[in-house]
Amino acid sequence: MKRMISRLSASVFALGAALVLVSCASTANLDIPADLSPAKFFQTTQELVDKEQWDAASQYLNEFKKRYQDSQDVAIQDKLLEGEYLTAQILYKRGKLAEARDAYAALLQKYDGVPEKASSPPQWIRILCTKMIDTITKKLAPKPLVPGPGASPAPGSSPATDTAPASPPPAKS
Repeated sequence: MKRMISRLSASVFALGAALVLVSCASTANLDIPADLSPAKFFQTTQELVDKEQWDAASQYLNEFKKRYQDSQDVAIQDKLLEGEYLTAQILYKRGKLAEARDAYAALLQKYDGVPEKASSPPQWIRILCTKMIDTITKKLAPKPLVPGPGASPAPGSSPATDTAPASPPPAKS
């Protein structure tokens, strides 16, 4: 029995160590191939986002921006905007709501003066940024205080019906 518990403990320890190594490996600098095509960049980035590997996805997005930020190709420029959108999404998924809202707002400003029916830049980014800013603004809004039992009503509201007796019942002798 002791031997079985010892083996089980060793297995659990090994599994835990493996998980720690995997989680640490996900935050290490990635070796992104120099010949990676823009399409492969985004395919890999989306796979990383789907697996919630935020650091690795961010590294791919940063590298894409570094490599292609000066491109005059309209398709690449659209992908750069998509990359900014994904960066804001990662911030949102990580719970960094104020930073995500600012990233969405900065991206939305790039649409100033662009007709809504233009094919480039992609209009879905404008629409989703607007929706995400609204969602985050609601989440960050202070919640109204709800009065507890026995609290006086807010000014201008009608008082609740008091169902408790005004005075204690007379004592029986």
